[in-house]
Amino acid sequence: MRKLAKLITVLLSVVMVLTMMASARTADAVVFADFDTAGDLRVGTQFPNSPLWLNFANNTKLSIVDKALKVEFEPDGNFGIGNPTVNLRAENGEPTYKYLVIRIKGEKGNENRTAVGGLIISIGGAEGSHMRPLNDREVGVAIPALDRNGNVMPAITTQFQNFVIPLTKENVRPTGNAISINFNYVMNKGTIYIDDIYLTNTYPSDADEYKPTKAPTTKATEKTAGGAVTTKADTTKQNTTAPSSAADTTAEQTEPTGYSDVDTGTTKDVTPSTVNSATTANTGSSSDGGISVGAMIAIVIGIMVVVGGGLVALYFLVIRKKVS
Repeated sequence: MRKLAKLITVLLSVVMVLTMMASARTADAVVFADFDTAGDLRVGTQFPNSPLWLNFANNTKLSIVDKALKVEFEPDGNFGIGNPTVNLRAENGEPTYKYLVIRIKGEKGNENRTAVGGLIISIGGAEGSHMRPLNDREVGVAIPALDRNGNVMPAITTQFQNFVIPLTKENVRPTGNAISINFNYVMNKGTIYIDDIYLTNTYPSDADEYKPTKAPTTKATEKTAGGAVTTKADTTKQNTTAPSSAADTTAEQTEPTGYSDVDTGTTKDVTPSTVNSATTANTGSSSDGGISVGAMIAIVIGIMVVVGGGLVALYFLVIRKKVS
């Protein structure tokens, strides 16, 4: 029994160490909020034993659960917290730190993958163009927060993850005291947990990043058969077999190849439904493996050279000899 008890103790110690390592801050971290203390939360007052203030909370219930801030949003709920000891922007307008790290999880998961609306963060407080959704798309006119690789934030799961947002002049409040961080759950209802918020100049080794699994569904630019550049939406009809070379574009088609006219919403034909032999002649080769026009000309010239040379030889060897 003693050996079993020792083994259990060792295993628990290892789990605790791994847990501490997984949630460790960077060495130069400046804590904005950690929610390690328990107590009642009231708007306009400080968090218990903390420099953090609860600035406002609308349609939102806040509480401390297991050293994390539990946030229960009603539709369009929002809240703001401020730390007067931490300024997110320097006097010259530049962000004071390189990264904002938010350790977050959801009650159900995918709280930032809603069909409408979304979870928006205001870094520095107030409203304005610096507001950023943590979703994978725009929310209204607000563009999503991006990581250092230019990708959106990962989907919230039921396990804590470190969302790392590089701070720029564009996503930090440009005026006033940038000492607050606000959250707004637009057009949605749900519950999230925030365990830690800190600032750092070192990219965290335990950062959670979004891993794209497919090409983004955005407008792309490509050349048509005539050489003109057009903008095409990814939802337009595509040929199932892409041409492998210029010669392939002369093969017969059963229907027109079209592209989306983004300005008018109409569809224009790029190539006719049937291509005749004149098109093949213009390409210098045929699509069905026949002899090209250039090759045919070369053969005719070769025949003419051979016949001409034979006639000249015949003249010198036979006709001229008889005349002399």
